[in-house]
Amino acid sequence: LAMNERLQQLNLSLEQQVTRVADQNQELAKLNHALEHNLQHSVQLCLSVMQTFYPTLGSQARRVFEVCKAMGAALDLPAEQRQTLEVSAWLHDIGLVGVPRQLIKKWQQEPHSLNEAERILIEQHPVLGQELASFAHHLKDVGPTIRAHHERFDGKGYPDRLQGEQIPWLGRLLAVAVCFAQTHYDGPQAT
Repeated sequence: LAMNERLQQLNLSLEQQVTRVADQNQELAKLNHALEHNLQHSVQLCLSVMQTFYPTLGSQARRVFEVCKAMGAALDLPAEQRQTLEVSAWLHDIGLVGVPRQLIKKWQQEPHSLNEAERILIEQHPVLGQELASFAHHLKDVGPTIRAHHERFDGKGYPDRLQGEQIPWLGRLLAVAVCFAQTHYDGPQAT
């Protein structure tokens, strides 16, 4: 009888613990959903800022996002890498908000006409983009992915002149998506 009573107490205690864990899991799921929702709102806000600053940046980001989304699915990337690639696609040119609009237009239309100072300013936009993307601390790979989106396999890209395997994998994917989106939607542009 004493053992049965003790077993009933333990079962009751276990049921209470299971109920608490279920409640905590439900609360955690709500919080995760809220975080995801806030992240999406933050990204959309950044996209709106870019579009307001220079309308083609928003259009370009949308096209690059669609390409990256398709690449992530085709490559069957893990969920975390897909999210990093997709957020990076939305924000890849956010650093251009630190560049005068006339210079962006000149860079897009006549990239070879830039003087040295203009070229240096343009080549720093991935660095500023990395800094601006740091608001999403749980997406630690977004900043480095953005920073690498103008690197080239031959080492002639920017800002760090990385080459080959030194370029982060998601940065390489983003670079391909940017190039594809530019050449297949707008015609050739600065790369």
